Formats: sequence, structure tokens, C-alpha cells
Amino acid sequence: MGKKLFRKRFFGYKISDVKVYFETASKEYDEKILAKDEEIKKLREELNGKEEEIARLLQANSELEEKRETVARAIIQAEENAAAIIEEAKKNAVLEKQKVEAEIEAEKDKLRSLKEETAHLKRTVTALINRFTGELDEFASE
Repeated sequence: MGKKLFRKRFFGYKISDVKVYFETASKEYDEKILAKDEEIKKLREELNGKEEEIARLLQANSELEEKRETVARAIIQAEENAAAIIEEAKKNAVLEKQKVEAEIEAEKDKLRSLKEETAHLKRTVTALINRFTGELDEFASE
């Protein structure tokens, strides 16, 4: 509102000019107040919208964080399980190797025994053949 000059009368300012000035000033201030109220209303709506968006984003962040923690725990558990499985497999492989080596040694012992038995049988058969040959030669010479 700019500087207003009122017309003067005998005992002061002209009342109609003052009334017009106050009515105009009142209307201008009412309009400014309404405009500010509208601006405040829009800003509050925007603020509410931002607060809702923040709440939604915080909820989404919380859910993602929970999922990340779940995945991290699952990965750690899987790594632990894998390590346990590998360790168990190594132990089983060592035990299986020892078992197979023991079986091989037992089979080698059987083979040595069979070779010894075969050699003994060969000597026995050779001795029997020699004896029968000698007896047949004696019988043939008689």
C-alpha cells in the first residue's frame, strides 16, 4: 500500500476518503491473507505428501534391509554348510582311501598265499608225476 494523501476539510481529513482508504486497505490485506492461506494450505499438502513419501520410503528401506539381512544370513549359512560338507567329504575320502588300501593289502596277501599254494601244488604234482613215472618205469622194466 503506497503513501496516501487525503483531502483536507475544515476539521481534518475528509471522512469518505479515509473510509475508502480503509476499505481498500482492508480488501487488499484480506486478499493477501487469503493468498497466504492458500499458499500455506498448498505447502501443508506438499508437506503431507512428502511425509507420506518419506514414510513409504522408510518402510521400503526397512523391508529391503530386512531382505538384505536375510540373504546375508542365508549366504553365511550356505558357506558354513558348504565348508562342513567339504570337510565331511575329505574325511570320508580319507576313510575310503584307507579302506581301499586295506582291501588292496588283503588282496595282495591272498595273491601271495595263492602263489605260495600254487608253487606248493606244483611241487607236489611234480613229485607225484616223478613218482608215478618212476613206478611206471619200474613196472615197465619188470
